[in-house]
Amino acid sequence: MDGRMKSLFWADGSSRSDYFCFGDVIAFDTTYKKNKYNYPLVIFSGCNHHSQTVIFGAALVSDKTTETYKWLLECFLECMENRYPAAVVTDGDGAMRESIKQVFPDATHRLCAWHLNKNASENVKNSEFLKDFQKAMYSNFTKDQFEEFWSKTIKENGLEGNPWVAKTYENRSLWATAYLREKFFGRIRTTSQCEAVNAVIKSYVKKKGCIFEFMHNFDQAMRSYRNNELIADYKSKFSEPVMTTQLRALESHAANVYTMEIFKEVRDEIVKAGSLIVKEKLIRNGFKTYRFTKYCCDNYDVEVVYDGETLQCECRLWDSYGIPCSHMFGVMKEEHVSLIPTGLILSRWTKDAKIQYLNMNCNGSDDSKMIELARFGAHCSAFTAFLQ
Repeated sequence: MDGRMKSLFWADGSSRSDYFCFGDVIAFDTTYKKNKYNYPLVIFSGCNHHSQTVIFGAALVSDKTTETYKWLLECFLECMENRYPAAVVTDGDGAMRESIKQVFPDATHRLCAWHLNKNASENVKNSEFLKDFQKAMYSNFTKDQFEEFWSKTIKENGLEGNPWVAKTYENRSLWATAYLREKFFGRIRTTSQCEAVNAVIKSYVKKKGCIFEFMHNFDQAMRSYRNNELIADYKSKFSEPVMTTQLRALESHAANVYTMEIFKEVRDEIVKAGSLIVKEKLIRNGFKTYRFTKYCCDNYDVEVVYDGETLQCECRLWDSYGIPCSHMFGVMKEEHVSLIPTGLILSRWTKDAKIQYLNMNCNGSDDSKMIELARFGAHCSAFTAFLQ
C-alpha cells in the first residue's frame, strides 16, 4: 500500500489463557472510533466462571468489509491455536455475518437481542407487536409453539406485508430462543458487554493519542476487568453462603463446586424444585421418566428422563446455560440423590475452572502447546496483580 498501517490485531498471554478456558462462546462487536485514526475498535469478549466479561482480543480496522473481518477472524484463530468457538454473538452487520460463515463455519451464530429490539422499535411503530416480539425472542418455546405464536402475532397486528418483519422472520434461527435452546450460549445474548468495554475504555483513552498510547491505555482498561476476577475468585474461595433450602445436601454440594455467582443461580433452581409435583412416573428399560406439574398451575407439564446417572430435561436449560434445572433437582429429590451428578457440572462454571483446564492431561503436541501458552498467560496475570 502506501506504507501506512491498515489494520492491527493484538491479544496478550492472559487473554489467550482466558480464551482457552472460556472461548466456547464469544461476542464480537465493532462500535468505538474515539482514537486518533478514527478506526473502529473491534472487541472479542466472553463470559468467565464468575459470569464476568473477559476480553480475548481487540483490533483496530480500517473498514467494515467482509474481507477485513475475514482477515481479522483468521488472525484471531491463528493467535488462539486454531481453537474454534462453538458459538458467536454479533449485531446484524451483514459483512460480519458473512465473514463468520467463512471462517467459523461450524459455529452457531446468534444475533444480538439488544440490537434486534432497537431495530424493531425503529421499523415497526406498534407497541403491542414490540411486546410480543420480545416474548417471541426470549420465551422458551418449542419450534412449533414459536411458529404458532408468531403467526398469531402477525395476524393480530396486521403486519403480514411489513418487509422488516418478513426479513426478520426469515432469520429466526439466528435470534429466536426456540431455535437456539439446544445450543450453549452461557449468559451471552447480546453484544452489550462489548459496548460496556468501550465505555470503560473512554475513561482511559485520549482521542488524540498515538497507537502506542492507545494500546497502553487499553491494557490499563483490561487490568480493571482482571482485577474484578481476582476479587470474585477470593470471595468464591473464602466465603461460605448460608444454606437456605430444604435440599441441604444438594445446596451444600453446589456451594462447594460453583463460583458464588453461579451458585446463586443454581440455588434458585433448587428453590423452584419445591413447587414441582410429580404428575406421572414411568419405568421402562432402565429409564425413569418423570412428568412434573407445578403447584397451582395445572397447565404446566415438563418431562425429565433419568437412567440412574444422567438426566435429560425437555426445558433445555442445561443445554443452553450449563446448569441443572429445577426439574432435574425435582428428580434428584425424588431419587434421594445427595450430590449433583458429575455429568451435570460444567467445569467452566466451577471455582477451579482454570485450574482444571491447566492441569488436564494432554494427548497431542498441539494441546500441550496450548496448555503451555495458557500457563504462561495465567502466570503473567498473577505477577501483574502482585506488582500492582
